[in-house]
Amino acid sequence: MESAPFVLNGGTQQQQQQQQAFSTSAFVDPNSSATDYRGGNFGGVGASLTSSPQQASSFKDRSAIASPSGSAAYVPSANVPSSTTTRTNATKDGKLVSIKTEMPRKGDEPAESHISIQNTTSDQYIVEYTFSSNSNVEAVGDTVVDGRTFRLNLYPHETKPFVCGIISGYKMSCRFGPPDEGYVPSTSLTDADLLPLVNRVRTVWRRSPAGTDVAEIASLCRNEGTPFIDIDFPPVSSAMVRSFELMQDEAPPIVMWFPPEKWLPKGTPAELCRSAVNPTALATSTDCDNGWLVSGMAALAEDPNLVGQIFSPTLASDEQMGLYSVWINKHGLWNIVTVDSYLPCRDVSSPQTGGNGANGSGGNSGGNHNNDPNNRQSSSSRHRAKGDNVTKYQLFGARAKSDENDIWPAILEKVFAKCHGSYYSLRHGDVLEALQDLTGFPVEKFDWTRDRDTSVFPSIHKALSTHLSHSHSTETAQGSSNIVMLATTTSAVSDSKVIRSIGLEPNGAFRVLAAVAVDQFRLILIRVSLKYEGHAWTGNWSEASDMWRRYPNAHKACQAAAANIEDIESCIWMEWRDVARYFGGCGVCYCRPHWLDVRIGNRFQKNKPACMVQVYVGGGGTRMFLGIHQKDRRGLPNTDPDHLYGAFLLTVVAAGATAGTWEILAQSHGGTFWRGRDAFLDVTFPPSQQPYYIIPRRYSAEGIKDTVLSLHVEHREVVTMALLETSDEVLQSLRYTPLNKFNPTADAMPISRVDCQLDREPATQLAW
Repeated sequence: MESAPFVLNGGTQQQQQQQQAFSTSAFVDPNSSATDYRGGNFGGVGASLTSSPQQASSFKDRSAIASPSGSAAYVPSANVPSSTTTRTNATKDGKLVSIKTEMPRKGDEPAESHISIQNTTSDQYIVEYTFSSNSNVEAVGDTVVDGRTFRLNLYPHETKPFVCGIISGYKMSCRFGPPDEGYVPSTSLTDADLLPLVNRVRTVWRRSPAGTDVAEIASLCRNEGTPFIDIDFPPVSSAMVRSFELMQDEAPPIVMWFPPEKWLPKGTPAELCRSAVNPTALATSTDCDNGWLVSGMAALAEDPNLVGQIFSPTLASDEQMGLYSVWINKHGLWNIVTVDSYLPCRDVSSPQTGGNGANGSGGNSGGNHNNDPNNRQSSSSRHRAKGDNVTKYQLFGARAKSDENDIWPAILEKVFAKCHGSYYSLRHGDVLEALQDLTGFPVEKFDWTRDRDTSVFPSIHKALSTHLSHSHSTETAQGSSNIVMLATTTSAVSDSKVIRSIGLEPNGAFRVLAAVAVDQFRLILIRVSLKYEGHAWTGNWSEASDMWRRYPNAHKACQAAAANIEDIESCIWMEWRDVARYFGGCGVCYCRPHWLDVRIGNRFQKNKPACMVQVYVGGGGTRMFLGIHQKDRRGLPNTDPDHLYGAFLLTVVAAGATAGTWEILAQSHGGTFWRGRDAFLDVTFPPSQQPYYIIPRRYSAEGIKDTVLSLHVEHREVVTMALLETSDEVLQSLRYTPLNKFNPTADAMPISRVDCQLDREPATQLAW
């Protein structure tokens, strides 16, 4: 399988962390020579300069601390690092408002910047930025635009996105004072409020007999009038972000934890799925950076049965108690993860105007650029009124924008946050890993970098070819249960603007529903699940394109391919050369719901695995997907020994043509040790009187490493499998061709539900 990167949100998590490793003055003008935007009166705003230790001396020499009268620091362009994260503090009598600015650069050119503003005081703030004429900036969320001046109103303890774009220079001012008359403070529970509730639930656990089910605990809590709270992942500040996850001087997002009845309209109870599951009905907050996960949810929503299977452990009685149980495949093993109903929310109200808040009421990431000074209120968030004041709350993160009572996306996101320690750990990722965790199915990343113009379209065509139709010069691939995804990975503002201009979310992923090769054209049908509002695809083969009239054969083939696809209005057709231009990665999740799913724990002592698998295949043979899985490093501190992935390889050995000899039948990644979370191998086993051997291999010869070996078997009725202890002689023989020293002599132990996980049923004990 190909190994090209397929990463959303502009890079791997490690790359993102490296990009945010610097902090510098907020008053940075990397390009403009206009002194208007390098200083001036900033209304009592102080600017401080910090940086990573290795850069401290060079920055310190060229920085200044703003005086109380408002003079500002300026950092010359020659000393602006490749990416910067800045923080400015506006003060009044020790009160503080923090302005966080990310200013990445692509080589010598400025890349896209994002400014979010956090009010950490009990005052109301009005912040104004006036940007230089050669800045290219767009408003986000509640921001109001007046020429080159951008204005944002913040109430006590609010955090809101402000603007995004290329920032060449600016000047900023703040006004602050007591909140407007009629302002209603948040009624959210703080850590101090929640911890006593958590302790009450702990008391219920301690009083209960050992082995008491979590549903019984929830029932006992309800009988005692105690809200059920998941004590393993309580809704406190550390569930949003842990201290080691924050960059230098980075402020955590401010959220409020509510059960659904606190933020939904009165009398409308939350349900996992009140409305039909819809792939275009999902949205997320602007500053969550979790598009990879929400894109995976949207892709699954094409098949509501897959979503239903994930939530199958949740009973109606559990839901009434605020208890949700979810199947998820983490670290290669199936687990049922339970969470409570307390979800992170934000106060997205604007007391005088009823504004749309951090990301609009139902828009997607970056999808609501509101320049309307009236800021009309949306109906999709709960609000409370006191006089002319409106307070409303919106889920922070994944949500269903079509029906706020559907909370399955928010619950699923909370399950991922619990598995990895915090919501903050879900920033940036690979949609294929999300699909693998949600389904347990194997995935493959296509080599987008080298072969996208030659091999990727045939790979997509093949992956979608469960129902393949041929007629003269037309080949149509459609109807497969495989999930093919295209990613809009971007690295600069120019990339982001281009993606937005065609109505797609940058750093999102979109499902491919059909592929058609007709005449000289290669066409792809794409579901626009995360839409950038106000823009649409208008190129060749768009709805208004004359290509449909000029090429009737292609028109007919595309109509046939889309005949059974629901909600076709949310899909677009693209020619392959446009796909290669606008998208940055591609891959497939091979959905095999009816195949046997086997999970085997396998501990490596140095480079020796505890066991290998012996396979006898009869009948007409079978196809298998094999996988080796490490602990997911998402959310782990850098000091954790599992933070760095090891390099692994899967080898399948078969009997050779000469009696007593053996040969390698197949190896993952072309025989290369693959350093990544998972490695997969797609192999077909012909029927044979001699056994096959599946041998997991590790490159490093140091320490202990726990892994999981997975096997997806197409025809379980023709396969007999057993576990064997791996001998040193077996590992030594893999260095030779033919494998004349390959002699597995250990007694085979038949695979059973005692030592392996079969079809999601938990094992009594794993092999390690």
